[in-house]
Amino acid sequence: MHRLFRLLCLATLAGLLLAGCASNTVRLLYSPSEPGALPASSAKRLTVVMFEDKRQSQTLGVRSNGTAFVAGSPVTDWVSRSLGDSVLKHGAQVSYAMTLAEAKRAKPDYIVTGVIHEVWMQEPGKASLNASVRLTVTMIGGKGAIFSETQTSTQERKGVLTSGDAENLLVDTLRGITGPIARKIHDAMH
Repeated sequence: MHRLFRLLCLATLAGLLLAGCASNTVRLLYSPSEPGALPASSAKRLTVVMFEDKRQSQTLGVRSNGTAFVAGSPVTDWVSRSLGDSVLKHGAQVSYAMTLAEAKRAKPDYIVTGVIHEVWMQEPGKASLNASVRLTVTMIGGKGAIFSETQTSTQERKGVLTSGDAENLLVDTLRGITGPIARKIHDAMH
């Protein structure tokens, strides 16, 4: 009986430790396209090249207890596809490529490339969470670069924080860039 009690205590402790580690993993959520948001067949074609990751750290930030926030999926995929989905909502035909050479072979009307400089969260205290995203986005047309700009978005959450707040904060922070850039891309295509 004593041995069974010890095993139950160890199992409970292991479960608590794993639960603590699991809370450091942040799911990178996408904003799916709305139903019926398919582009017309005559819409301009845009290829988004997977963004280059030039972040100084592969973690997503630091919790108040000193442990790291880590991504549940590739940051490059999350950023690239989030931007592509934002452009798709404006009516363009959007595809994705791993490299610029692959994108050029597809002969789209426009190509978007980018660099991820920062995706970072910091939990200064149990009731506060900050996020920052910094990207450089370049749009290329048939005659060369149309625009290239670096944008930063920062946001903060305060109050009683739930497990989904980190995920939602990152999505909202990224939208602070993808929304305006998608509108700029849409305007440049017309």
